[in-house]
Amino acid sequence: MGFGSMESDSEASNDSTNAKANGIQVSRVRDVLLSALSHEDDGFCETSLADLFADEYDETGRVKLLHDAVSSICKKKDEIVEDPQLEYRLVTLMARLVQQGLLKDSSVVNYVEHAQNRDHGIRLLEAATTEPPKGRDDSKLLMQVEKLAKELATEYDPKEVAEDLTSRDAPFYHVNFVNQLCIEAISSMNMDVIYFVSTAIRDLLDHGTVEPWSVNVGFERFFKNIPGLEVDLPGATSLATMLMSYAANDMQIITESVASLCPKPTRFIMAGAQGKLSVVKKEQEECTDVNYLFRDEQ
Repeated sequence: MGFGSMESDSEASNDSTNAKANGIQVSRVRDVLLSALSHEDDGFCETSLADLFADEYDETGRVKLLHDAVSSICKKKDEIVEDPQLEYRLVTLMARLVQQGLLKDSSVVNYVEHAQNRDHGIRLLEAATTEPPKGRDDSKLLMQVEKLAKELATEYDPKEVAEDLTSRDAPFYHVNFVNQLCIEAISSMNMDVIYFVSTAIRDLLDHGTVEPWSVNVGFERFFKNIPGLEVDLPGATSLATMLMSYAANDMQIITESVASLCPKPTRFIMAGAQGKLSVVKKEQEECTDVNYLFRDEQ
């Protein structure tokens, strides 16, 4: 083996060691962020992050470390699926880090502008340093975003809703928007509305109003909460199966892995005139994802 090969092996070893060390550091920052979000900490987050940032002498390196940690939270997504407010609180926390001087606003803005990895973590990082639209009331923002979902499912105007959603500049609530839109779709008990909602989400994706990540996580939260919806909406599992089928097969707006999280249908539903759906009983027949839906032949 020549000296050139030995040098290459050494460089590869150093790269591997550095990557491992960086991964550990990212995990630590991630844990501190989640700890701060799950408790009302009094400066614990700033103190802990200051210690973790101490090894990063480069300001851009600090921002990247924070971005990687936030992206890690988004990638795992469990906490976000569980907590409708977690993304908003995460953005608020990052804004606080800038206000406290742990990160320079100009460094964060520059990093966001030049980042090659335009993932959801970048959108949250950008939201932390973006001046909110004039007149925005954050205490009412979630309710307003969910109201937009209700309007879309009843007034059928994707263009107007897209403009309104974009103007609010709240990517941290897009998962909530998608989740609420799914709930409105199945609550309509109408096949045409359920199909329309899937096409509307496709349109929002095509125009960049929402990201694929937000749509997939929104559906995942929706599927996870279906058992609770079944109490007030008998047949919710079957209605969700219909929406999932449109979303995964017809519109291709969710991944196969997310589609697989949809609960199996437990009630038969019949499609009548104008797409109206009703829950019916069928004796001596097991409800499956193949036979749960049938049309009224009368």
